[in-house]
Amino acid sequence: VIPGNGNFGEGIKVLKKKIIKEKLISFSEKKKVLGICLGMQIFFNSSEEDKKEKGFGFIDGNVTKIKSSIYKLPLLGWYDVNLTFENYTKKKSFFFNNSFAAEPVDKKTIKGYIFNESNKKIVAVTKFHNFYGLQFHPEKSSMNGKNLILKILNDEI
Repeated sequence: VIPGNGNFGEGIKVLKKKIIKEKLISFSEKKKVLGICLGMQIFFNSSEEDKKEKGFGFIDGNVTKIKSSIYKLPLLGWYDVNLTFENYTKKKSFFFNNSFAAEPVDKKTIKGYIFNESNKKIVAVTKFHNFYGLQFHPEKSSMNGKNLILKILNDEI
């Protein structure tokens, strides 16, 4: 589990110093890697939050500042996420605390999202190979967070 709270640039610098990228690649060959919030964002190529630092690039795409006229930023509190993975289409509420969202190149990696204006999606859940990303905090999302983690552990996503 790669937890997250904080700045993209500072977070990636710390992880690069600890040679985490190589360890995650090796680990992901056999096990699941779960990134939460900033932990998910580092899976991508880059972030507008810090244009100097590059992400790990496990999932092709970038992290951009959320633009919305219907949501106050940062997203702070409970938001309904449309979960869409095989044999499972539900809307559940999760706890968010962020102003940035991932934009994967391959839209098939999106497994959950919040609707924004003009049906533009704010990505909330991603999966690519053994890399799972949650933009919200499942540990603060009560039973919905626990149940989603169980679905990840049981290969139901």
